[in-house]
Formats: sequence, C-alpha cells, structure tokens
Amino acid sequence: RKSSVGEVCTENTHPFKQGQLVFCQNGTIKEHISVPAQYILQGTTDSEKLFCRILTQLDPDPIQGIQQSMSQLTQYTGLNFVLSSPSQTIINIHSQKAPLFYQMYMLQQKEVVIISSDPLSDDVWKPISGGNILTIHHDTLKVSFYPRISISPSTPSPSESCEQTHQSAPWKYPPSPLPVSLLESFDESHWDHH
Repeated sequence: RKSSVGEVCTENTHPFKQGQLVFCQNGTIKEHISVPAQYILQGTTDSEKLFCRILTQLDPDPIQGIQQSMSQLTQYTGLNFVLSSPSQTIINIHSQKAPLFYQMYMLQQKEVVIISSDPLSDDVWKPISGGNILTIHHDTLKVSFYPRISISPSTPSPSESCEQTHQSAPWKYPPSPLPVSLLESFDESHWDHH
C-alpha cells in the first residue's frame, strides 16, 4: 500500500471488511474522524475510520447516509471509495485537489461493469464526473448515478451523528452476520431513486 496516513502494515491494507461489506478508499482525509465506540479499529488509517463512520449512517437509506457522511468532511484531497455488499457496489468519486489524479473511468459491457482509475484496455472507457455516487446492481449490472448533495447546517455534527446512532446501530466489530434489515437496505428499492 502507498500510505499517507498510517504505517505500511497488514492491518492498514485495503480492503477493510465488516460483516458482508468491504471498503477501500483513495485520498487523504486531513481532519479528525471520530469512530463510534462499537468499532475497534484494526489499523490506523483515515480510510478505516471513514468506513466505520459511513457504517453508522447506512441504515435506512445507504445513498442518503453516504451523502451526509461526505458532506460533513471539509479537509481532504480525495474521497474516492468503493463499498460493496453481496448484491450492490457503491462508488463515491470526489476530490478537492488534483481532480485528474482522482478521475475514475467506467467500462460497461453486456456481462461486466468495471470502474478503474485508469482505462485498462483499448475498449471505450467513459470518464465519470467527480462529485457523483454510483451504484452497480450485481445481478442486473444496472448502473445508477446520484449527485453529491449539500447537507443543511442543522445536520448534526459527525460526532453527534455517531453518538445518536451508537445506541441503535446494528454493527458490531468483530463482524457478526449482518441483520436482515440492513442487507435488505442494499436491495433495489433503495437504489433506483435519484
């Protein structure tokens, strides 16, 4: 791993896993990210802390939770990440600096959708605009785009959000099987609205 936060070691290597979810991220987050008490970090990266923060805001609407999490961050180079469940993959693309460095591309064919930081073949790769969240449905390969939104100032701060969700959050570390209600939140009913 090329590190910007945290030493080079196995515990800091992407992807990070929680239950049936996996997460990897590119970019450096320069501000403090509070981690709710129910999570025990395996390493010291800003990426793993971001993953834990996002997990507290996924239920009941994953896209809205991610939009809220991203809108609360102000000091970072890039917030490109992939969050994947058995049925869906969510990709967030956003940067404050070096937009060409954080540019992502998509190759969409009949039997595959690939998201990459660089085109990997001579096929037609489409650049993905920064500031978008994409979802890919694993069974249909349907790709949906969601714009990044601004959250109003009345939104709780990240630490308040974590404290409020701590009591009701269904997540535990080390991972146990995810509750059916959370896995259902990754079904198509939550992904097709814009």
